Amino acid sequence: MPFRLPSLPKWLPMALSCLGLLVASASPGFGSEGEGTAVGQEALLKFSKRLSPAEVQSLLQAEGATVLHYFPLTRIYHVALPLGAEVPRRLKALRERPGVLIAVPNQRVSAQALPDDPQFGLQWALKNSGQGGGAVGNDIGIETVWDEFQDTGSIVVAVIDTGVDFEHPDLAANMWINPGEIPDNQIDDDDNGFVDDVHGYDFVNDDGEPMDDNSHGTHVAGILGAVGDNAVGVSGVAWQAKIMALKFLDEGATGTTSGAIPAIEYALAQGAKILVNSWGDSNFNPALFDAILAADSQGALFFAAAGNQGRDTDGEPFYPAGYD
Repeated sequence: MPFRLPSLPKWLPMALSCLGLLVASASPGFGSEGEGTAVGQEALLKFSKRLSPAEVQSLLQAEGATVLHYFPLTRIYHVALPLGAEVPRRLKALRERPGVLIAVPNQRVSAQALPDDPQFGLQWALKNSGQGGGAVGNDIGIETVWDEFQDTGSIVVAVIDTGVDFEHPDLAANMWINPGEIPDNQIDDDDNGFVDDVHGYDFVNDDGEPMDDNSHGTHVAGILGAVGDNAVGVSGVAWQAKIMALKFLDEGATGTTSGAIPAIEYALAQGAKILVNSWGDSNFNPALFDAILAADSQGALFFAAAGNQGRDTDGEPFYPAGYD
């Protein structure tokens, strides 16, 4: 099912296309398919709307499943199956039962490290003058966009990653601020289920401080929206932006599908219209696909990296970029 582009300023698709060329270089790579990618006894389940809540609970009890989280937008249950249960066999049997739409393992993902090359910060992709031996003009042509547009306006852009250093001098002014939340009062002021979520949320540590402890998410946020024309650091594709920080990858840049889904749901609930996802996996995951379809249904653009492998993704899909 193709995704449609929501109604956005004319400049934004071009700017995001530019961002895609850059984000791919910052994209974590996930583990290969197999038991090594599964998170213990954890699974993701979704049931038909035809099943009543009592029938769903009865089915879960019959499987001995403990509900760890429920994601209301996608109606997906994050569950733990009993110790000793053969997860692949149990999930295969579940998928064959009437009313079970999705039954898949909760997958673990791991990222490749970012380079610490001293030339890494040079923004040849924005304007290539031949630095580092590159070809002059081999860049994204962002200057033609900057002639007319330098900011994202009222559009909120969610960076779903390792978090963002929201105190960084080149990002602080461009961080999204939750208008309904009072900082550091330990109260869920806007009654959205998240305490002190001023700039976003940390789904790894379950708190309202999505500080980046890896640097990957901050790098992505800088590509997107480092403050421009301020004589500090670098310039983002958008000089002014509203960046929402959503952390589901930990300090080692690893995370799970069950962390990505609530991050997507949070972004949509808080009104983000651009979701930037610089991560991926070789495995099709219908639970994650459901979350992306929910974003599409709400008029949001889900932007995903193509990966770092340099492969033909038509023949070897890389997800979530490969969902169609």
